[in-house]
Amino acid sequence: SGTTKLFLFLGVALVVALFVLWYLGGTKSVYDARVTVDATPETVFALLVDADSRKKWQTNLTDSKLITELPIQAGSRFESTFDVDNQQVSSVDDVLLFDQNEVVSIRHTQPAMVSTSIFKLTQSGEQTSLVYTVKELHVGWHRIAAPMQKSKTQARIDNEILQIKKLAESSANKPE
Repeated sequence: SGTTKLFLFLGVALVVALFVLWYLGGTKSVYDARVTVDATPETVFALLVDADSRKKWQTNLTDSKLITELPIQAGSRFESTFDVDNQQVSSVDDVLLFDQNEVVSIRHTQPAMVSTSIFKLTQSGEQTSLVYTVKELHVGWHRIAAPMQKSKTQARIDNEILQIKKLAESSANKPE
């Protein structure tokens, strides 16, 4: 009958749509933000690698602990907890690249995604140019929602880099 064919067609269309979303969400998403900070690279860099400072600018980060020995360097590891939609999500954060006051790259491994944050700093006189790049790969069923989260994720990255700027500039302007 016509109703059966319609439901069959809608069912097949839904399966195809879900497959397309699955495929698109399975590709890497890359986000980028840039800002000039009125502070030295040393001031900015400290905010990026210090566990307590990260909680001040990194969205939804509720806890972060260095679980390897100091000093922080390539190979260092943090255990972090994020509040995502009122659920505590654990992350293991591995420092992949560390060049003091110039670049740091951290891979965040969570059950639903693996993301890499890359921070590049360049000094220009009394200012620091900061480039913040995030590369995400969603896994499992979370791939379906990934394409719909792109603007929200870019807004989060934009907000975080502005928080870093604000914190660095207020720290640089404190009287000693």
